[in-house]
Amino acid sequence: MTTQTALPVLPDLGAVLMGERAALLENTSGGKVFINGQLAYVWAAGQDGLRRLAASQLVDTGAAQVNEVAAAFGVNTESLRRWRKSLEGTGLMGLAPVKKGTKRPSLLTEAKAAEIRAVRAGGASLRATAEATGVSTDTVRRAMAMTTTAETPTTDAAHDSLVPLEAAEQPALPAPFSRTAERAAAGLIEGASPVFAPAAHVRHAGLFLAFPALESTGLISCAKEVYGALPNGFYGLETILIDSVLRALAGESRAEGATRFDPVELGRVLGLDRAPEVKTIRRRISQLAETGKAGELIAALAKHHLSGTGPGGDEPGRDPLC
Repeated sequence: MTTQTALPVLPDLGAVLMGERAALLENTSGGKVFINGQLAYVWAAGQDGLRRLAASQLVDTGAAQVNEVAAAFGVNTESLRRWRKSLEGTGLMGLAPVKKGTKRPSLLTEAKAAEIRAVRAGGASLRATAEATGVSTDTVRRAMAMTTTAETPTTDAAHDSLVPLEAAEQPALPAPFSRTAERAAAGLIEGASPVFAPAAHVRHAGLFLAFPALESTGLISCAKEVYGALPNGFYGLETILIDSVLRALAGESRAEGATRFDPVELGRVLGLDRAPEVKTIRRRISQLAETGKAGELIAALAKHHLSGTGPGGDEPGRDPLC
């Protein structure tokens, strides 16, 4: 009987283990985090914001303990605490590294704020705007959040002229689009389509980073193939599945976890006026369960993964580092 050569495992490749579930593999080209052997986070060299996001969410999702993550990422627990607090308060933008120096948030005059907004409107990044105007990135953020009566168009003026999206100052938290008509017609539609409003700051915006990975899993396409659609209603099959995945990534996988989110804030990530609440989630999941097609969904997902090609094309459905 021949002995089969063992496949390399993450510790053999130089990965640092964080508890029993997570591992960090980092080199000069960037880093990767694996959870239960599956690739969960990736960043390139210099993408410190994404690196900090991975460290923060490892703790927030319960994949690893604070001290384990801090040791693996080479920081102290206080730094990790600040990253998590920044992520909760200002989203991914709060994790962007700020260049150290003598610049501090300055006394912001209206003239300086107008100059900052003009540079930013030209497409310059946050850091480039700060360097061009001689202020800190915190001051740039404050300038972008400032509004004045002179800059706020009246209702008539807003209807008379259309301001290009690139040049318009984005509202920090826009009011959700009204979905009254769709809710009234809930029994006649498969589900409300997502509609997104431009915004300068959206809580839970970091969850948008999960959409490419969610697409690659084939969950939505396989579910549509197996289930077709849920009974008519405002929250359709796609919305219910995406909501469940995003809540799980945020550490609340059970339906009751929806009570720990502001439905309007989570709704912005779903492109709706409100995210579904507990009773709706339970009813829609029960409707899926009653079809008895869970086995078919698992088979469809397996077929999707087996027919796909992993990164680099080395082997179908497998990352070469796993």
